[in-house]
Amino acid sequence: MSDERNLKCIDRDQTNKEKLEIAVKDGQKCLRKSPVIVLGSGASIPEGLPSMKELADHLKGSISNGKLSNTDENLWREFIAKLDDTKDLESALQAIELSEKLSNHIVVQTWDLISKADTRVFEKVLGNMNHLPLIKLYEHLFSSTNRTVSVVTTNYDRLAEYAADCASRSRCCHYTGFSYGYLRQQQQPNLRLHFKQGDQRARTVEIWKVHGCLDWFIGQDNQATAVVSARAIPNGWRPAIVTP
Repeated sequence: MSDERNLKCIDRDQTNKEKLEIAVKDGQKCLRKSPVIVLGSGASIPEGLPSMKELADHLKGSISNGKLSNTDENLWREFIAKLDDTKDLESALQAIELSEKLSNHIVVQTWDLISKADTRVFEKVLGNMNHLPLIKLYEHLFSSTNRTVSVVTTNYDRLAEYAADCASRSRCCHYTGFSYGYLRQQQQPNLRLHFKQGDQRARTVEIWKVHGCLDWFIGQDNQATAVVSARAIPNGWRPAIVTP
């Protein structure tokens, strides 16, 4: 009986070892093909960016009594009640059709809260250029012949950009669909920028921000512009981010 149990343990260990070897080989195969990196809140919350709950709590206290018209006041109370009931910011926003004024208020408050947290991360990066774990992943993916790493993110923050700028061993740059400089213009796909390093294309982290970015604003001409130095919303501009 004891011998049978030992054989079963050996078989199980062998099976687990084979599974691990298969997983490692599959992982190495994916890395050689430069997989797309998908970033969500799991990448930002450990760095101190607010969670959905923290954002919801912030929004609850963001409007003082008597600051809204009767119609908006009733809508806001309905929204807060739905938020308290569902404990889910996204569900509450989908359930209650807010006015343009209230929707803009949520965008501005979201931008303000996340921007302050993003600035704190940037200050940590300045103190330690290896602070972000994403740097090591970029460097590993660029240790091959890959010239491009693609990142898709629902986050508004700039962590993916900071990590690209810090990946010194890879000497890479980042591209978010806008031109270069302090005031960056949105590029059409057929006219997009390509960076060069010497005679070949520079290693580039292409970051696709599907919900917008803290850098992006809509100006009076109703065009999107990336203001990379902005630590406050410029007068007359509005953040180019969608509600959470």
